[in-house]
Amino acid sequence: MDQLEPSLPPELEREVFKIAAWTYPSTIPALLLVSKRVFAWTEALLFHTVAATDEAQILALKTKSLEILRTSIRNLCLDDGPSQWSQSEILTTLETCVQVRRIALGSMYCGPQILPYLSQMRLDHLAVCLHALFGGHDLPYWDVDSALFATVTHLDISDDINVCSAASSTCGSHLVQHLVALPSLTHLRLPGILPDDIAECFRTWSQLQVLLISHSNSIRRRIRLARWLRQSCLYDDSRVVLVVRASGRNDWEDGTRGLRDQWARADELVAHRTKWKIEWKRFCLDFIG
Repeated sequence: MDQLEPSLPPELEREVFKIAAWTYPSTIPALLLVSKRVFAWTEALLFHTVAATDEAQILALKTKSLEILRTSIRNLCLDDGPSQWSQSEILTTLETCVQVRRIALGSMYCGPQILPYLSQMRLDHLAVCLHALFGGHDLPYWDVDSALFATVTHLDISDDINVCSAASSTCGSHLVQHLVALPSLTHLRLPGILPDDIAECFRTWSQLQVLLISHSNSIRRRIRLARWLRQSCLYDDSRVVLVVRASGRNDWEDGTRGLRDQWARADELVAHRTKWKIEWKRFCLDFIG
């Protein structure tokens, strides 16, 4: 097929195939078979977003050179669950793929041993459990001032601030003070009800654009969270969005492809609420598609 003259200019043909691969990732394996030139254009997109629990993808990745990994992987999801990747292979991948920009870390793969590798990346999106990443609940081990967090704009923390506060009366508020000082952070997700002192820190944080407060898909928990917000200093804060916890990898992958993930939908809702001054109960992400 490569012997045939292309009917389009090479630059345009390349863009057509890359757009097709980007828009419909499931077609990439078929596109790789079209011709050598199409293979060269689209192979990297096959590994643009990698999830540890995607068995077929990981098996394919194992046949590639470290250079392919380095130049291809931009989004990495180390989600909990069975994986064809060994711990040593994951560490090698983290060490090699310094161009990763989005990473989601499950507790299985999260620990102090990966900190040097994460610090080499210029991450903009990070989903993580901080106490697992730093190896303990104690604040002195939570080095959120490190280079790892300097470029992060969207931070999804699964730690329960109330548990942290129970372990140390100052841990939660001190953590938030460190978060407020991060130079690039504009979007933050936290689970559940926030202590009053922490809510006050967020209320006065001018750099923050969106605060997602997540809850499980339970009517009882949703009502409890809504009642708390009515009494909170964040009640009239247009940046606060109540949201059901994202359903696994699908929402995360939508974000890597520029689709409307929960962050994007929250941005839309905050802008809408700010413009039209809508009441807070219309400020739940569930109300928009």
